Amino acid sequence: MQISQRLSNPPAENRSIPFWSWNDVLDPEELRAQIREMAKAKVGGYFMHARSGLKTTYLGKPWFEAIAAGLDEGRKEGLHPWAYDEEGWPSGFAGGKVTALGDAYHARGLRMQKAQTKEELEQAENVLGLYAHTQDFTHVYALDKVPSDAVITGYIVMTHSVSPYYIDILNPITTKAFIEATHEAYYEQFGDQMPEGFFTDEPRLSEGPIPWSYIMEDEFRNDHGYELLDVLPSLYLPCEGFEAVRTDFWATVSRLFVHSYMEQLYLWCEKHHIKLTGHMMMEEGLYSQMTGTSGSMPFYPFFHMPGIDSLRRMIHDPRMPKQVSSVAEQLGTKRVISESFALSGWDLNFEEMRWILNWQFVNGVNIICQHLQAYSLKGFRKRDYPPSLFTQQSWWDEYHHFNDYMARLSTLLIEGKKIVEVLLLHPMHTGWITYDGTNNPTIQHYDAAFSEATKTLSALHIDYHLGDETILKEYANVENDALQVGLYSYQTVVLPSLLSIDEHTADLLVSFAQAGGRLYSMGEGPLLISGRENKAVLAKLKQVITRLPDDQAILDEIKSRLTHPVKLLVDNKEEKRLTCCMHDQGECVSLYIVNNSKTERVGGATIDLGRPYQVSLLDLQTNTRTKLADSVQHLLTSFEAMEGRVYLLEPPVQSRTMASNRDADVVFITPNPMWEIQHMDENVLTLDTCRYRIDKGEWQQKKAVIRIMKELLTLKRSCSIELEFSFTIQDRDSIPADLYLVMEDSKHFNITVNGTQLSQPTGWYKDRAFEKLLITDAVVEGENTISIEGTFFQSQHVYDTLFGKNMYETELNKLTYDMELESMYILGNFGVYSKSPFTKGEREALETDGPFVITTRPSKLTHQSFTEQGLLCFAGKLTISQTMLIKKREDQPMMLSLGNPRLQMAKLWINGALVKNFLWAPWEVDITPYVHEGENTITMTLYASNRNMLGPHHHISGENYSVGPQSFEGVFSWCERPTEAVAIDRSLVDKSYWKDSYTFVRFGF
Repeated sequence: MQISQRLSNPPAENRSIPFWSWNDVLDPEELRAQIREMAKAKVGGYFMHARSGLKTTYLGKPWFEAIAAGLDEGRKEGLHPWAYDEEGWPSGFAGGKVTALGDAYHARGLRMQKAQTKEELEQAENVLGLYAHTQDFTHVYALDKVPSDAVITGYIVMTHSVSPYYIDILNPITTKAFIEATHEAYYEQFGDQMPEGFFTDEPRLSEGPIPWSYIMEDEFRNDHGYELLDVLPSLYLPCEGFEAVRTDFWATVSRLFVHSYMEQLYLWCEKHHIKLTGHMMMEEGLYSQMTGTSGSMPFYPFFHMPGIDSLRRMIHDPRMPKQVSSVAEQLGTKRVISESFALSGWDLNFEEMRWILNWQFVNGVNIICQHLQAYSLKGFRKRDYPPSLFTQQSWWDEYHHFNDYMARLSTLLIEGKKIVEVLLLHPMHTGWITYDGTNNPTIQHYDAAFSEATKTLSALHIDYHLGDETILKEYANVENDALQVGLYSYQTVVLPSLLSIDEHTADLLVSFAQAGGRLYSMGEGPLLISGRENKAVLAKLKQVITRLPDDQAILDEIKSRLTHPVKLLVDNKEEKRLTCCMHDQGECVSLYIVNNSKTERVGGATIDLGRPYQVSLLDLQTNTRTKLADSVQHLLTSFEAMEGRVYLLEPPVQSRTMASNRDADVVFITPNPMWEIQHMDENVLTLDTCRYRIDKGEWQQKKAVIRIMKELLTLKRSCSIELEFSFTIQDRDSIPADLYLVMEDSKHFNITVNGTQLSQPTGWYKDRAFEKLLITDAVVEGENTISIEGTFFQSQHVYDTLFGKNMYETELNKLTYDMELESMYILGNFGVYSKSPFTKGEREALETDGPFVITTRPSKLTHQSFTEQGLLCFAGKLTISQTMLIKKREDQPMMLSLGNPRLQMAKLWINGALVKNFLWAPWEVDITPYVHEGENTITMTLYASNRNMLGPHHHISGENYSVGPQSFEGVFSWCERPTEAVAIDRSLVDKSYWKDSYTFVRFGF
């Protein structure tokens, strides 16, 4: 079957599988309705994901009734329903059922305390060992084994801490209890009608920087033949021989975690004929992996569909997707999933989504898990690491275009075999040695060197797999002159900077080189073998390593040996903004090229294919194939910022004349500066500040509602609350026939507008939680006052979770409030303007101090940002039109260029005919077949995001690309870190992230 036929309607298993956030009282009929919406959007399935805000008892009877509805309706619609295996995250505690079993099941961490005297040691609790040390900690002795001639300068006590809110993930009995509470409960309910599989999310080493378990001493002794307690401080201190101790300790930790947790889940799913998917915690650099897993790659053989997550509206270096895709491709696992788009914020558009996925897909991911689709946006749920990519979006009815595009790309990559001929060794075991519980300079050095090695190979367009030493020990051998790892054969192996390499790996690489393979180093070392001095093995290894000092040497040595070399050149130099991969598709080879730059167009690029091919361009949006040449080695082209493109390469054929209009002059036209509004969804004004008083006390000055809620929570009790919001209407003519107040949980409040009592809600806007109350007859010209009065209350559990001692994220991630205070919105056909000027900021930001005023709805818009032209908080669809006088010349192509618009997507009609659905650049299109001489009508529908309605409006960064719940409050959270790969800087924690002025973003042209 030809590629275009295969891609015409990709199967459900190759389509996206979004997180479906179950975050309120679950109504089976509403669940079914939302599933039907997903089917229209052409996703492939969904993960039924218990999440904060859930008000249906997890794993109770109503929960399983909801799951039953999810399974039944999804299968009727041809979708694949998956279960998520936890209430919140990280996985493993079964919503508290496992941790309730007692101390033996609780997470533990290893702690070190220093003391000057022996007497200070007696005050410690949960003691594992007492030690004395010499100056600079060169020697550390168990207290009963101190040599008589040792000069002791201080003492150490090693203890273990405990968290009752997460599990001892190293102990197999804990995972067994988790399976019994969760997986067996599902099986008891559904038997052979089980979900497609389970998503396990971010299981991790959790209590402190170094993990502990009651089983650790025995397991370590069995693995390594000596007593761990004798050398325990070596995990924190540079004692003599610490490198070997750390290598051994983390080898045991890794083995226990992989086999006690992941393998048990995998085998249970295998036995019950369902699949296991998900991802690990902290998958980025060496330091982050040490704090989360001690290395992610050994887990991936125990997934049917391994995955990662990609947070924030940004891309990173290739390591994270390369880690998971390397193992999957080596072991023949066809699908690799990525939980993507969390923290990206409400203004994330299709072009940026594709950019984030391009970076992952070119590095081996091939299935999307969109984070997330919210069952409800009620209360804090709208701030749950946005955006919600669901029915609340203006573009929802057009989402199938994006999902079809990505499904075609997924199918192409899944069904082809990636062409990879180079293996880059992963330095995770160097991380084992250099980690001392901190992100110290040594681990940073090796991490940076490894990152640079991956970026260098990718930028030089040399595709590669990563080789994990644990995986190599299990699956690698030398065959002829190649290193065989599962399904892949490598004739080139590259070492990054290494402190240590396992003895098994060293022996394997020596055999590989002696058989004719090529072994290169892009860095320094190794200096140790399995954490120990071993001069004999090290000498053999050094004899067969060729060191590569610079990029040119890498090109000369490695690229010349590839069977499918590709060069992506600008000015005859490798263009590092572009990366690529190739897949053997059977009938042809696909070449997938992406521009990783978010802002820079790559012009004047040459694609050197290494030898002549028949070349076609595959348009995945329309599933059309355009032949570019019958026989060509060099293609001249350009790439838009964030663009991804697929070429199909076949054996060359005898050249023949091909139809082309390249000789004709192309005429570019741009729209006139003025548009008429043909249709505009209801406009919005967000009211996020108000006066307030508590328990009939003094009225307080205006304050953000979200901060008032936080103040009330600190009272830790119920109280009466009165809020007064205000808004201004410019004149009577500005009041539309239907004007609404939109609010949440109106049943909790007595509500008046200018003293007029409001009646019951008459519908909803965007989300069922956003109730519409008609206020037309109550409003007046000038200032209007909305008063709400009620009782603020929470259960004791809420206060215990928020203010309890040493609460872990398992509890916070499933927190549900009983009552919430939220912003209000004025809704209707009007315009909204700021009375103060706008200042342009970074990332399309528009800053203003307000205040805001409602006016009559604009009838015309100029060809620039519409945000400042009355659409300040607009979050809907806008249809605009204009008449253009066009002089048409025969055989002269005409292109319409829209410039650089900022919107979610756009649809273009000319003279009533649909020309194009614009999802991303290039924002231009050939309109020759659609226009005629004289007057032509150009009509566009533009889709706005929810950003200007929902915020965050007051973050000091303006438009923030790393948005979590606390981003709306202006306080620190882990989202303020540049990446998860770095430790938290204290200066970040103490900083305020709030500003009183407002940030909106550009919408329009």
